[in-house]
Amino acid sequence: MGKRDLNNRDYIIPKFKITKNGFTICKNHSKYQSFKNSIYDFVLNLITFKNLTCKTCQHFNNDTCFFPISELIKIMDDMSLINKNFECLICKRRIRNIFTILRCFKREEILKQECNLLCYKCLKILRKENPEMGFRNYAKLALMYSIINLNGILGLILFFPLFLNSSLLIFSIFFTSIFFLIMAYFFYHYARLAKKYFNAVNISKELFLNYEKHK
Repeated sequence: MGKRDLNNRDYIIPKFKITKNGFTICKNHSKYQSFKNSIYDFVLNLITFKNLTCKTCQHFNNDTCFFPISELIKIMDDMSLINKNFECLICKRRIRNIFTILRCFKREEILKQECNLLCYKCLKILRKENPEMGFRNYAKLALMYSIINLNGILGLILFFPLFLNSSLLIFSIFFTSIFFLIMAYFFYHYARLAKKYFNAVNISKELFLNYEKHK
């Protein structure tokens, strides 16, 4: 990340706020009030992540943000690719909110504080009264989803022979294979997620203390 002169008052060092839902928003964004008013829609409409961007901010357009416009563009380009540059420390989700990334850059480069990159869901859990219980409950929920998909896979395998004598054999095999692959994917996905959340239970105290100290 390119650096500006901290003593140069022509540049604005952004301040960030983490909402109770775990979303990071920039308090110096020219549309900050709009973010505040619509923040509760983020959970219901994930496409709103596209609105969490520096491109609609006047400081970005005028290149008056502490983070140079060339660096911000590079970060946003990296975020649009499927890579592991920006992923949650706990659940390994891809970070889709540039303000979450910039908050970490600010703490590390300006405040010289260690910062763990966390997605909004994990930040939301850390804000709970009992983060350990929060991660444990999320792990149990993910495990339940994984078991549901496993039961679906076993059901397909068990009842598949019934379709062998069907007049629509090719049709049946095609759609059975599609459902099998979908359920196999979600079985694996939620099983991995459950394991990561269970592992997070052991480190949630340390993460919470670090979060509270530097929030």
